Amino acid sequence: MDHLSDAQVLLLAAQLTATPDLLKLRPLAASRTDVLLPSILYRLLLTYLPLDVDEEVGEQLVAFLTDLEHDFADFSVLDAAGSLDDPVNELDVADAEEALSALTLDKIPIYNPQQDADPLSDFLIAWVHKVEEFSGLPSSILTLIDQFAEHHDILRLWADTYLRPLSRLQNDFYANEAHALSLRDIETIQGKQGVATLLGFAAQAGSSSNITRDLKEIVTPWVNGCKASKRRKLSTPEKKEDDKERATTWQDVNEWLLATSQKDYDLAATAIETWDGPASVEPEAVSSDQNGTTLDDKLPYIRTVFALIYTCYETEDDMRTRRKQDLLRRAASLAQLMPPDFSVRFPDVPDTTRLQSASRSDLLANLLLSPQNQLTRPSSDNVDFLHGVLSTQALLSGWKIETTTKAIASTALFDSPDKQKDELRSILNQVPRLTRSNVSWSETRTQLRWLHTWSSTGRPSFDQPTLAFLGRLEAQYLESELLNAMLAATDFRSIKDMYLSDKQVDISKDRILDQIVAAILSAYDNASNGNRTRGGVKKASDLITAFRNSFEDGSQFDHIEHLIKATHSLSFYHLTLQYGVPFQPVSIRASSDPLSLIEKVLDQNNNAYAKLDDLLSIARNMVLADLPTPFPQDLVPNEAVPIDRRLFDAEHRITYSAIKAALADNDFDTAYSLITTRLDISSSRVVDTTFADDTSWRAAYAAGKYRPYQSYPFNIHNQISSLQKRMEMLSTALTLAPTSEPLPEILATWRRLEEELDSLKNQALQEERALDAQTDQSLPGGFGPSDRDLDANETKRLLDSRRSHNTTGPSYEEEAPMGLFDVARGVGTALGRHAFPLRGKQGQNVKVGAPQPRTSTEGSRTSQEISRPGSADGQQRVRKRDMLSNAVTGGLVSGMSWVLGAPAANTQQRQEHG
Repeated sequence: MDHLSDAQVLLLAAQLTATPDLLKLRPLAASRTDVLLPSILYRLLLTYLPLDVDEEVGEQLVAFLTDLEHDFADFSVLDAAGSLDDPVNELDVADAEEALSALTLDKIPIYNPQQDADPLSDFLIAWVHKVEEFSGLPSSILTLIDQFAEHHDILRLWADTYLRPLSRLQNDFYANEAHALSLRDIETIQGKQGVATLLGFAAQAGSSSNITRDLKEIVTPWVNGCKASKRRKLSTPEKKEDDKERATTWQDVNEWLLATSQKDYDLAATAIETWDGPASVEPEAVSSDQNGTTLDDKLPYIRTVFALIYTCYETEDDMRTRRKQDLLRRAASLAQLMPPDFSVRFPDVPDTTRLQSASRSDLLANLLLSPQNQLTRPSSDNVDFLHGVLSTQALLSGWKIETTTKAIASTALFDSPDKQKDELRSILNQVPRLTRSNVSWSETRTQLRWLHTWSSTGRPSFDQPTLAFLGRLEAQYLESELLNAMLAATDFRSIKDMYLSDKQVDISKDRILDQIVAAILSAYDNASNGNRTRGGVKKASDLITAFRNSFEDGSQFDHIEHLIKATHSLSFYHLTLQYGVPFQPVSIRASSDPLSLIEKVLDQNNNAYAKLDDLLSIARNMVLADLPTPFPQDLVPNEAVPIDRRLFDAEHRITYSAIKAALADNDFDTAYSLITTRLDISSSRVVDTTFADDTSWRAAYAAGKYRPYQSYPFNIHNQISSLQKRMEMLSTALTLAPTSEPLPEILATWRRLEEELDSLKNQALQEERALDAQTDQSLPGGFGPSDRDLDANETKRLLDSRRSHNTTGPSYEEEAPMGLFDVARGVGTALGRHAFPLRGKQGQNVKVGAPQPRTSTEGSRTSQEISRPGSADGQQRVRKRDMLSNAVTGGLVSGMSWVLGAPAANTQQRQEHG
């Protein structure tokens, strides 16, 4: 082959490369090393070697490159080599040179110009790029590269950093998904984008089992080699800078895991549980463990494990909580700290108050991996704190309270007492819902006390705030809220055992009593029906029965018992409040004047006044319940009034309301009966100057001024009787009125009734005369009377009317009412005697009870002075109207004498006789 020109040799080599026939190229290259330089051969191979390399051609390429690398030192030219020039013998030198000029050979880029030249590595890297661009990466190409990588550092580092991870992605792990990533892509991507690209296949597949494999076999070699694959041999300072850049890339991996945990927590947690973190693959790395990394190198990764415990933003179940416990144990193991023992249900968490200097921003996702973050710093304090947090989360999960680790940590570290109070109330509301059977409140109390201290034995200063889930609450408040929950659940036996029998409780007995009373009133206020046999009122009654004997002072229970009695009785009446709101028990306690509800009952229920005894019982119970019962005149505060006086006033007030209801129902007889039998209207009663009776006189006056809605009955005697009763009520009102203000109105009413009574009596007299005349005319056999007979009959009638012994009772003439002038004259005379005692005997001789007879133009009125023959002492017969006048006059004296500064008449009389 020595007779071939250089052009012919090059054309022949190109033809053998393109065939490909590397077995024949070998002797040609070996015999004409003067023309086929290694650089020319590499370019010929890169340019003309077919890209769809099969196994046979691959083996030939390996053998050819091996001989080329050793300058064909071990190769002997074959005997048949002479036949290699046959294809080019037909070309002369000129034609060969012309053909050679048409050849264009690809240039081989220098992969790493920073290091010594390595043509073989540069060729193989360029050739693999060309093959990958043409048909992807065949699995055999990695085998071919491995034949030379062992002795070529550039090729080895490049293959381990890029080719091998890409081949695994495309051929082994994700054969159907990873072809979108090319060799050129994997060489150029870096930082967060590179991490997200390489791990995105596992994340997209959602396979937890693949994430660790990808981290170990794809990301780890890529991170360790991407910075070193194109660098030169570095000095120690430069290498430290390069290691810093690599640490930055590992931080990108940590951030990807943290971000992924917010979307697919199980995927990120699996990676942490099964991956030991970054590992150096460089032999020159100084290491202290089997992975080739120091503890300082792993600190960012350990911080990531701590951070991953905080980053699940979904509500967590038991499985998620247990997974976090595994992560904490792993973090402690990686940091060479004592791992927590989660087999203890209520662990004693050491004092971690040093973490109180942490800020709320430390829980932000973008700051969890910060080197300054105290909550993710690998330390025993953080292990202990997360031990308490995860144990709390397990306890809350047992109560079916779903929350996050971050929320628990925030509550323990930063939240105010008010927020922790909300958490406590949430727990106490949830516990009774967990089971239909009775709740073990003793166990719940133990659990809450642990949440308060994170200690099974408590702490020396129990009321000092500590770093715990409920650590900022006072022990007394916690016990109080638990007691309220037990009261709401009506577990009376447990309350007695835990709070009334146990002497070592963090709450006083007085406060226990106050809370029980508050629970009773709360049940009462929330009741929708006043019947004590059901609903909230029943619950309140049961509470009283359960705890009345447990306290020495039962006055509060007595008050509430009277309240329940009143409510129960009131529930049987129809009662609608303002704006159509139906009556509820709380209306009694909310009212500033509960007695007004009874008045509404009288207004809204027909004939309710007939059940006065029941209504009076309700009123008495309201007073005994210590409810506000204001006096109409508002003279003194409610609490300053003696209970007897309050009962008296309440009874009179309800009686007065019943009287008004009876009058409104046109039932005067019942009203009259209630006044005379239920009210204290006796003239001999002792007047209380502190608490004036402003009710009785009003009731009497209301009855006195009553006018029937219907016309008077046909019987005129009944009409006269009704008027007399009404005038009697007016007389009583005059007697009982505490001030002079209503007297003119009462007297005016009296005058109108007196005029009406005079009219009725005149009418009755005319009817009597007409009846007598009719009777005389109806006698049998008689004739009409003559004028003489008529005069004799008239004279006889007049004489009979003057003779009391000829009548069986007083006539209407004798019963004629006193005039208003007579009443006023008697009042004036009595007032003159009491108000002006210095008048001497002239005033003493006046008798209020026996006023002087009136002077009348009617001759018939002289009959008022006729004595009753049957009287033993010969005194004048006292007329009925004089008796009424005496009563009115005495009442006016007692009612009005205070205006003039004189003592009451009856008082002076008692002094005279006393």
